[in-house]
Amino acid sequence: MCGFVGIVGQAGRNASQRELQPLLDKIKHRGPDDEGIYTHQNIAFGFRRLSILDLSQDAHQPMDATSAPVTIVFNGEIFNYIELRDELRKCGYEFRSNGDTEVLLNAYLYWGKDLLSHLNGMFAFLIHDRRDNSIFGARDRFGIKPLFMWQGHDHMLFASEIKSIVTSQNYQFKSDLTVAARFLFEEKLDQQNETFFEGIRMIPAGSAFTVMADGKFDQWKWWNLDTTIKADINDPAGQFAELFEDSVKIRMRADVPLAVFLSGGLDSTSIICAVAREKQRLGNHEALNAYCYMSKDHDESIYISDTIEWTKANLLKMKENPEQLWRDARQMLYYQDEPVHSFTPVIGYVLARMAARDGIKVVLNGQGADETLAGYGDYFPKLWHTLLMSGKITELWTQIGKYTKVHGGNQRALFLAVLRVAVQASFKNVSAYRHLSAKRRVTNLRSNEWFTDEFKKHIHLEPSPYINQDLNASLYDSVVTRPLPIYLRVEDRNSMAHSIEFRLPFMDYRLISLLFSIDPTEKMQGPLNKTIQRKGMQGLIPESVQTRVDKMGFPTSLSTWMRNEFYEPAKAVLGSASFGDRGLFNPDRVLASLEEHRAGKADKARELFALIQYEWWLQDHEQGEHRAI
Repeated sequence: MCGFVGIVGQAGRNASQRELQPLLDKIKHRGPDDEGIYTHQNIAFGFRRLSILDLSQDAHQPMDATSAPVTIVFNGEIFNYIELRDELRKCGYEFRSNGDTEVLLNAYLYWGKDLLSHLNGMFAFLIHDRRDNSIFGARDRFGIKPLFMWQGHDHMLFASEIKSIVTSQNYQFKSDLTVAARFLFEEKLDQQNETFFEGIRMIPAGSAFTVMADGKFDQWKWWNLDTTIKADINDPAGQFAELFEDSVKIRMRADVPLAVFLSGGLDSTSIICAVAREKQRLGNHEALNAYCYMSKDHDESIYISDTIEWTKANLLKMKENPEQLWRDARQMLYYQDEPVHSFTPVIGYVLARMAARDGIKVVLNGQGADETLAGYGDYFPKLWHTLLMSGKITELWTQIGKYTKVHGGNQRALFLAVLRVAVQASFKNVSAYRHLSAKRRVTNLRSNEWFTDEFKKHIHLEPSPYINQDLNASLYDSVVTRPLPIYLRVEDRNSMAHSIEFRLPFMDYRLISLLFSIDPTEKMQGPLNKTIQRKGMQGLIPESVQTRVDKMGFPTSLSTWMRNEFYEPAKAVLGSASFGDRGLFNPDRVLASLEEHRAGKADKARELFALIQYEWWLQDHEQGEHRAI
């Protein structure tokens, strides 16, 4: 929901609507329904509204409090706003609107900065408190909603998207080559606060900050995911099912049409079935739209058909057109502001466009489930490592045996591999070994012939911190480092590009706190991942989905397309004069790899698409396409 821009003048500098307006215009797609601007001396807020809750002008932003000189701009949703509003009313607060923004504003007046722990939602906001001329801002626990900042010589800029900051005539575009190197050499994205734009950084997830009248900036973490929590839970699957049902229920709170994205997997199926149950409870018999991408290379139609029959939803399939998808990829990059991890986000971008064209403004999807419920195949060795380090050797052998009977492989070989990883992990706990490993990694990365020696100078690898190999520690890393942060960024920009809002039931902090409180064996057993979810959803979703053991993720046919429909346009980009003149790449070697891929000698589609994205990104910003006209 929505987007905003904030200017905070420093050293006697005032802020004005005139300098704010071009920055705000750049994010009209985030809020096409309304616009508002607030100025007070050195402070200026601009807001673009996507009306989801309380469609009236009573919910207009920037919003002023009625009982104090305080003004807020807020992007996101507070899903427990009804419960918080009831609580605040008992404390004497009155409300003129029916949305969540005024609840958030009054929560600040009542609890101050401690309000954050009361919120269940996805949010980023700025609050100007004129009582001391301070700014208070924050981002939700997992960083579902974005917030970026840039420090100029006499002012600070805050924005929901980077393109607003880049539009400022005070910002001079320059690529951060260290960030680019992390992406192109190591496929790392959104793992640090820096961005591809030098000087622009994101406010970290679960962080809050203040800007005082004297310009002092103070930032702190207000929430951390603690993997050491242990709790006695008698019925983990039952508690999961109860929390999940409520998570879906409160994320259906909207005054606009709602839909879901559907694959044949466990996560989206769990969501659509929960939505169908809630609609039935409410007496809403209108057919629910379910948007779906069916890859020709990965058939999940049997599971999707069973789910549609179960829910009576209206299935809407994306029609695949590689030539159009290539054009969509370039367009998507504009809205993403930075390169993405694979071609898969292009599919999400097109599905969001389909939903928007049908008048949908809210979509529920399953992002975050794999990283918290252990949905990826490479989590199985993490479980086995956990059992080994707990001394449960017999159980380890049994679990591997059950796994190989379904997924294949040699039980003895996998058992020995677990032992080998445990030994290697013990070495990684030694600082000297990690330093040596970092040097070897740099040497290996610098052997890549695609890049010039000048670009390779920007590879800066610090010794990797020791990461425990057990399952919960690996899931923790998946949530806070990789891959979930980039997935959340992609979800936000893809949805807001088409003026719709994605809501993520599996990202409810209550669910995630539960999952990190239980024993790892509640999440994976034998050949099955997500066992707590499977048990909790028994009888609530089609059995064919609840018991399926394969996982397809959200696949695309990029490798095939890069050999065929994408070959000529890819060659045009990688053979362009701008690509060759940068001094960063060796075009002959890159084009040779493209030919090897086309001939089927190697699969370089993912790496080639990353390079193409970065070249597109450089071209766009060097030409000033993001600047105000």
